[in-house]
Amino acid sequence: MEVVELTKKLVSIASYVDGKLNEKELGIYLKNYLDENLPWLQITTQNLNNGRFNIIAIPNDTPKVLFLAHMDTVTPVGERDVVLSPVEKEDKLFGLGTADMKSGLAAALIALKNAGKEANAGIILDCDEEYYFEGAKKLQAETSLKPGLLVCPEPTRFEII
Repeated sequence: MEVVELTKKLVSIASYVDGKLNEKELGIYLKNYLDENLPWLQITTQNLNNGRFNIIAIPNDTPKVLFLAHMDTVTPVGERDVVLSPVEKEDKLFGLGTADMKSGLAAALIALKNAGKEANAGIILDCDEEYYFEGAKKLQAETSLKPGLLVCPEPTRFEII
């Protein structure tokens, strides 16, 4: 159940972009999580704007496996406090980002933690996937990693990509 609890925590941190909010607070939480739970990873950030930043957490310059996950969600519709309060109902979890992408992000973090240092795996967390791809553009311009396998744990047509 560790992944469910982590997903709930991630859902409770607003990370939509609306002029007042963005991924900054979630990025801070995730950087601290990585520092505490995956100390073997080398963590760097790429600053964007308005305090936003991508996170690159890799064991070395040639990781075998690299997860790619975005930190933002769509802008909520309806009562914002409600969608940021995750609810379990009939073995399902509801809340903003539970499917796209905070559950996949949580699953990737737990997989990395359980795999340990020997797995030679890391994660990239980027900003702005739901809007203008500013984080991906920055990654493309400034990063040249070539992992053996790149995994995006986002539910795209219910297929692994």
